[in-house]
Amino acid sequence: MQVSVRNIQKKHSVDTNYIEKVLQRVMQEMGVEEGELSVALVSPLKIKELNSRFLNVNSPTDVLSFLLDEKPFLGEIIISPEIAFRQAEKMGHSFEREMTLLLIHGALHLLGYDHEEEAERSEMEKLQDELLNKFMRKGYSEAENSP
Repeated sequence: MQVSVRNIQKKHSVDTNYIEKVLQRVMQEMGVEEGELSVALVSPLKIKELNSRFLNVNSPTDVLSFLLDEKPFLGEIIISPEIAFRQAEKMGHSFEREMTLLLIHGALHLLGYDHEEEAERSEMEKLQDELLNKFMRKGYSEAENSP
């Protein structure tokens, strides 16, 4: 799995190698060995603009996923590190954990998981929690740096 990361925000330092490793391992865990995906790290203003344009929701969000069924390209995950940092503080956990959670969440959307219906939400949350716990418990990232 090839992962490319573009960091077009300036507020938070992010380890792009960490992001690549997490997504490569998530996809490996999910049985996806080949393909390409990209990640864009953006400001809250930019993610709000994208959320409004593509989902008709006029507010910022933490993560968006855009599936592109153009082999070998799987899609793009867009994350606002600033929003992730605020959420991590609010939840009382690390920025690394929050970024890992958002990467997993975005990847699962690219693989067809959703949370519109309660049954879908339950299945996606269970898988998301299992992957997150595996990553955090086993030091899955191989990176000691925060994202």
